Amino acid sequence: MTDRRAWEAADTGAWQAERTLHQGRRSEVVRVGDGQGGTALLKRLRDARADPAAVARLRREFDLARRLDPALILCPQALIEHERRPALVLPDFGGETLRHRIARGTLDNEELLRIALDLITGLQHLHGHGLIHRNLGPGKILLLPGAGREPGRVLIADLG
Repeated sequence: MTDRRAWEAADTGAWQAERTLHQGRRSEVVRVGDGQGGTALLKRLRDARADPAAVARLRREFDLARRLDPALILCPQALIEHERRPALVLPDFGGETLRHRIARGTLDNEELLRIALDLITGLQHLHGHGLIHRNLGPGKILLLPGAGREPGRVLIADLG
């Protein structure tokens, strides 16, 4: 990963989907590249004919994240339209979900405790803002490089 951030680019139409990272019932997360080495993540609705409630959920997630600490929560940087679908632009920190990390093998006790402490800090932050993550699971916990070894390397994702 380079330190060039595609999500800062003005021309979002030039972004090309590189890989689908997650596919849910209503939305998907794709890594996009700007053709110059920069990447971003897009959480976009799967259906171009999205119902107004789905678009409202994306807008709510974007609005909520503006009040939160991006060191604890994976905060969208913009709400855009990409390939005729509403999408949230998320920074690509090169991490992996806890679900993917567990699939690679067990975590040792020290790593597990460090991740748990970081997760607790993020949840305290959410709760301090009167928010509850109603769908928290291993796929919604992003481990940045160094997670489990260094403090502050865990982000909570998907507030929608």
